[in-house]
Amino acid sequence: MKEGKLVPDELTLQLIKNAMKKADNKNFLIDGFPRSLDQAKSFAITIQEPNFVLFFDCPLEMMTERLLERGKTSGRSDDNAGTIKKLFDTFVSQSLPVLDFYKGKSVANVISSVPSPNMVYNEVIGLMGKYSLKPKPVADIVVFVLGGPGSGKGT
Repeated sequence: MKEGKLVPDELTLQLIKNAMKKADNKNFLIDGFPRSLDQAKSFAITIQEPNFVLFFDCPLEMMTERLLERGKTSGRSDDNAGTIKKLFDTFVSQSLPVLDFYKGKSVANVISSVPSPNMVYNEVIGLMGKYSLKPKPVADIVVFVLGGPGSGKGT
C-alpha cells in the first residue's frame, strides 16, 4: 500500500469470489474494483460480467486535497503527498483504462463527485434507479464503484 501498488489479482479475485459464494444476499456493490484491465477481464471469466459500473469523476487536484485533509485525522500512513502521487500514477496508468473498457460494454456510468456528498448520493440513487438489473449466474447483481483515490467513492 505504501508504494501505491495493487494487490495481486489472483488473491483479490479469490477473496471476492469466496465472499460472494458465502453470502446470503446475491447483490454486490464492490468498491474500488476492478483496479486494472486484467482484473476486469479476469472477473468476467472467473465470476461474471458486472451489471453496472459507476465511476466517480473528480479532478486530481481535488482528490489530492481530500486525501491530505483525510490524512490529518486518519492515522493512515499512505495519506501523504509522496504516496498520493504514486497512487495517482497507478490510477492513471492502470485504473483509468478500466473505465474505457466498460464504456465499450455500455455498462459504465460516470458522475461528478465534486458536489456535496448528499448531491452525489442523490445522483447515484437516481442513476441506479433507471436500470432494470437482471440476475446473472453467480450473483443477482454486481455493481463496481470506481474512481481515483480521494474522489469521494468511499464517502
